[in-house]
Amino acid sequence: MSRHAGAATSGNTRTRVLLVAPLYPPLHSGAGRQAASWLERTTAELDVTVLTLGRPDLPEREAVPGGTVLRVGSVGARRPARAFGLAVLRRLPALLRSTDVVLVLGVAPATYAALALCRLRRMPCLVKLTLEGEDDPATLARKTGGGRRLALLRGATRVVCPTQRMADLALRQGFDPNRLMVIPNGVDTERFHPPDELAPLTEAVYVGALEARKNVHLLLDAAETLIPEFPDLRLHLVGGEGRAAHVPEDAAYAARLRERAGKPPLQGRVVLHGRLDNPETVLREVGVFFLPSKAEGLPNALLEAMAAGLVPAASDLPGVREVIEQGRNGIVVEEPTGDAWAAAWREILENPDEARAIAEKARTRMTDHFCLADTAAASGSDG
Repeated sequence: MSRHAGAATSGNTRTRVLLVAPLYPPLHSGAGRQAASWLERTTAELDVTVLTLGRPDLPEREAVPGGTVLRVGSVGARRPARAFGLAVLRRLPALLRSTDVVLVLGVAPATYAALALCRLRRMPCLVKLTLEGEDDPATLARKTGGGRRLALLRGATRVVCPTQRMADLALRQGFDPNRLMVIPNGVDTERFHPPDELAPLTEAVYVGALEARKNVHLLLDAAETLIPEFPDLRLHLVGGEGRAAHVPEDAAYAARLRERAGKPPLQGRVVLHGRLDNPETVLREVGVFFLPSKAEGLPNALLEAMAAGLVPAASDLPGVREVIEQGRNGIVVEEPTGDAWAAAWREILENPDEARAIAEKARTRMTDHFCLADTAAASGSDG
């Protein structure tokens, strides 16, 4: 990253980064969790202040390895994204006085606030896109005020895309190619590693929020279909409410999932773990990972599961296709139906040797191309 001219202080050789992240651990967010892992690896080069949403049971200010977390607003607010954007507008001017570069995760009201203020201060501002179908430029163009949104985003010093597909969408919206960077999400391959003993393929896991966009109900449909054939089948759901905390439709969806999980034939076959700070503890006990989402960027949960040596099966999405080669290091489920997911799980169960070979190649794919140490180095190589 380049330093902001005149911002360095005598004797301070570390770049001062302000990371604006609506959700940051312990609040659930794949992007936030990856940012926390990245922060732990850059303590010698960076001094990071994280500006993020707060929660009543969390301190407003907390020292973490490599920097400080400042929590403003509330994740439980009626419109948390808007409230966080307003909080960023209030807090950012003072914080910029001791900042060399601003990095924003995702595109939301806080992103536009940061971009506008950084432009006024001539401060470098990087934006990392996270989710195709939500914050990619093509989707932003279709939203109300899309032209104004894109004009601000085009002014970012760098726009970091997790996939080539998202970079291509940005180019089609007139972004300067010299301001685009493709840096895949990275995975901590030491933290997420295969267990010493092979876990059963009858045990599968989903990691993510219990919200409608994730299509978790398709996994319940698949489990209901397969239980009569495979009585040892068990499905683990690891994740919190996500947007269900403040979006009525998602809250109703999560409630329906929990209700189904508590009734026959799924009762005792679906395990609700809730949000976990250490999902790897569950990953080491299961053999299969499922991601049935309607939309994703480059899913961190998928990368972590592949690094952990699970057999990965995911929806047919552009970001997934950039990671999984069908039948070699994973399974792409092309139809968004319970029957399709049941067929994928049945194929794994009936061909265990092939499934184990897929899992090994999935782990190799992560260590060779998605190791967090390498992607963190790429993040710091330009800016």
